[in-house]
Amino acid sequence: MILRQSLGEDRFPIDVERLALEWTPVIDRDAPVTRVSERPLDGCDGALVDGRRRGKGWGIAYSDAIRHPGRRRFTVAHELGHFLVHRHLAPDGGFRCWPEDMATWDHERSPQEAEANRFAARLLMPLDDFRRQVPARARVSLAELGRLAEERYGVSITACVLQWLSLTERRAVLVMSRDGYVLWGKSSTPALRSGAFFRTRGRSPMEVPTASPAATGASEIPPDGVSHPAGVWFSGEPVVEEVIVSDRYDLGLSLLHLEDRVRNFEQREEEALDTFDLMEQRSNR
Repeated sequence: MILRQSLGEDRFPIDVERLALEWTPVIDRDAPVTRVSERPLDGCDGALVDGRRRGKGWGIAYSDAIRHPGRRRFTVAHELGHFLVHRHLAPDGGFRCWPEDMATWDHERSPQEAEANRFAARLLMPLDDFRRQVPARARVSLAELGRLAEERYGVSITACVLQWLSLTERRAVLVMSRDGYVLWGKSSTPALRSGAFFRTRGRSPMEVPTASPAATGASEIPPDGVSHPAGVWFSGEPVVEEVIVSDRYDLGLSLLHLEDRVRNFEQREEEALDTFDLMEQRSNR
């Protein structure tokens, strides 16, 4: 694969800024990405700036309010995804991406943002390498995914958990909450197909169960998670909940592990494309 051959096995975390500047001329030599910089963006996380009318090609900007290096890296990768896949469809001036866009993995809700997020995840956490780190059948903890995010891939724990959910054969659900209400939930394929999911779009706000540490903001959470009986998160079955509560962002991140009792499902294996192969296949659409 091209990235593995050019950068080697010891290429993590990916230097996405360098990649954007060195590889986009291969994709579009007349108007590549010529600058990646930090800027005040008035609430936006990132932007793909169209400077072609000024003879400057494209620029990628990330907000100076973002302090976590992994979140900055993911934002740059997200905007690089817009360049490679969506630049021919860009609105006047380019793309401006808000925090909720970085959490959008629902293709029906926002196809372009979901595609940019999936591209960023595959670029920073390639399928083949991620599968070597976490086998599809492994029950992995939130702490283990946090270490993988920090020490290998240099991304946020949210991005790493979402990547795991897209690949695992286990039943699990990630829930993001704030002030005692569910913002969104994301299920693994086996969980989704067994009916374990949350509908948040177009619905009244859903309260986090009072038994959840995410509802109370508990500071002391057992390392193995909290076991809940049926009826707490899902009416028909128990779950084990692992939680990270962020004082800085006032967010709760709950990973719900469900019993591995649903075995007869068909899961389509995604083709393990190298990220640069994906760039070449989709950039000229």
